[in-house]
Amino acid sequence: MLILFLACAVLFTALAIWRLERALSLLLLCLPLYLWRISLFGIPLTMLEAFILIVAGVWLWREKPQKWLIKKQKGRKRYPFDIEIALVMILAFVAAGVAGFNNSALGVFKAYFFEPILLFVVVFNVFGPKKNYFGIVWPLVLSGLVVSLLALYQAIFNFSFLNPIFGVGDFPRAVSFYGYPNAVGLYVAPLVPLAGALVFKYWTQKKYELAGLAGVSGLAMIGATVVAKSEGALIGLVLAAVVSLGMMGYKKIVVGLLLMTVLMIMAIVPLRDYALEKVQLRDLSGEIRKQQWRETGKMLSGGYWLLGSGLSNYTKAVAPWHQAGIFFNFEKDPDFRRKIVIFDNSYKQAHWQPVEIYMYPHNIFLNFWVEVGFLGMLLFTWIIGKYLTLTSALIKMAGADNLWAVALMGAMVVIVVHGLVDVPYFKNDLSVMFWVLIAMVGIGEIGNVKFLISNVKLK
Repeated sequence: MLILFLACAVLFTALAIWRLERALSLLLLCLPLYLWRISLFGIPLTMLEAFILIVAGVWLWREKPQKWLIKKQKGRKRYPFDIEIALVMILAFVAAGVAGFNNSALGVFKAYFFEPILLFVVVFNVFGPKKNYFGIVWPLVLSGLVVSLLALYQAIFNFSFLNPIFGVGDFPRAVSFYGYPNAVGLYVAPLVPLAGALVFKYWTQKKYELAGLAGVSGLAMIGATVVAKSEGALIGLVLAAVVSLGMMGYKKIVVGLLLMTVLMIMAIVPLRDYALEKVQLRDLSGEIRKQQWRETGKMLSGGYWLLGSGLSNYTKAVAPWHQAGIFFNFEKDPDFRRKIVIFDNSYKQAHWQPVEIYMYPHNIFLNFWVEVGFLGMLLFTWIIGKYLTLTSALIKMAGADNLWAVALMGAMVVIVVHGLVDVPYFKNDLSVMFWVLIAMVGIGEIGNVKFLISNVKLK
């Protein structure tokens, strides 16, 4: 495996030297390759990390950016999000120090902050001057298609294929290449709006084969999210669609659909009960999430509110406040709360649900808070807000028909909505995707471009 790993790295280096842009596109196609891990001279390394370091090294060697770092060139503009990036690196390094600069903390700093931001710089410089969004978007969409096809194969033919745990039981869930099902939704759902933009782009150009490929990719990613039973991602997709239609000028349609949905939910009792259960987080996963958040709140108020627990240190820091399990009303008995107090131990044991200590609190804001501190949480909230503000400005600049800017906004809406109950950043592929999306918005903002589809008239 080590020889094969090194051989792939050498071939990728050759490709980067020959065609850096193509190597960068291949990297974006292969984001799930972070799952291929080795130890090189005692240092853990993934194939994704190797690819990032190679393209960054080749870019530095070819472009020699130290020249314009020393002497400012005429007409050169500042990097978008430059101050925010500098602050992220500082706060992440401080967070590694809070955790004691141990191997785990330094590994998180390297994989989730330094390398994704390094790739942000390379993507911005390689694709930005040419406005080559296709070199970014198609690889991401096709990588989502590959992940989705495996998930659909598991659901149709064999849930246990690469899935020994979630493939058994009453409610099997597809996991594709990953070790848990929500990873599927976390990765592919934000790519669905990008696939949708490609469909409109090629359909208007009468390039039906490419439009069909993009459409199949989008549908496959939605299907994979369904078979993975990633409810947070599905809700994110629905809200992203609502926001996108509204930003494209279809406000009356949005209002009509929302009104019909509300009336349907109110009229159909089982649907209303299901909606209330999900919104109020009364199902098992929701109750576990609420218990996590309560424990995290106690931890933060117990001396960690400013600096957090440090990188990769949450499980240790929250342990004193962790409750081994919760009582859960499996039968939906309306008298459950009284019975759990007065009934015997056998009843309590039958309704006891053990709860492990998870790596993160499963909420996008709490995740950043415990990892990079209160200021880090505020900073990432600012970055997301600035991203959404810039995409909104780009949509208005190009008109309501700018589907590409709408797609970028939709991708972030999916990330944030799903992130309210999950971990949409602290994973190798997800952190890279986050900063690639930031780079794409930065390219549009700094170049004052109208993106891909400014000539499409929707009304």
